[in-house]
Amino acid sequence: PEKGIGVPTIKLNIEYENEDIGHILLVPHSTEMYEIHLSNLTFNKDFSSIKNITKAIEIYREAISFGFTYMDKLQTVFAMIPINNRFALFASKHCGMSLNGTIRKGHLFKGNMIDIEIYSLSRGEVTCL
Repeated sequence: PEKGIGVPTIKLNIEYENEDIGHILLVPHSTEMYEIHLSNLTFNKDFSSIKNITKAIEIYREAISFGFTYMDKLQTVFAMIPINNRFALFASKHCGMSLNGTIRKGHLFKGNMIDIEIYSLSRGEVTCL
């Protein structure tokens, strides 16, 4: 369990075509709110393959659906995404998440501070998962 919250981070390993391609983390901020984070996806830099992008979005949706299905207290999932992570921004929007705000110069990237966009989806907004 995370210190102070008492709720563990959930790690969902992702396999695609019998190969481990990364994982999704659901990180608790409270029992009602988790941050969702795509991590180490081997194809997240491959924008040439529609199949890969489609599969990644399907995996992202499944993680959100998992949270709302199996975590009774969960009310909101959110993502904090650096603006240079085009894939994560695209996936979040296509999973029904809404832009809630921007943290100006909140992420260090190659020696420069860049903005972070915050996206979220609440239990009541879930319609297509």
